[in-house]
Amino acid sequence: MKHTGSFAALYERGPNWFADRPLREQPLSEHLEYLLGLHAQDKLLMGGPYGDETGGLVILNVGTLEEAQALIAADPAIVAGTLKAAVKTWNRVV
Repeated sequence: MKHTGSFAALYERGPNWFADRPLREQPLSEHLEYLLGLHAQDKLLMGGPYGDETGGLVILNVGTLEEAQALIAADPAIVAGTLKAAVKTWNRVV
């Protein structure tokens, strides 16, 4: 599916999330470094965790849905199974 613009990745807890640990104790340092790298490349516009710590959201600015999906699939937290994510085309209105 071709689309030039923005994509939302909706993260949630994956199968290897430690249920007995809060967000700050999850193995997410490589995930954060990865997202900061995407931000430095102007591929990630914004992102962060939900207030209830059940997941998070990032907004990507890349050429295609396939590129957005590939970037999220390469996220260390996705690879490790700590998180899982769905990537959707996002139509910014304002």
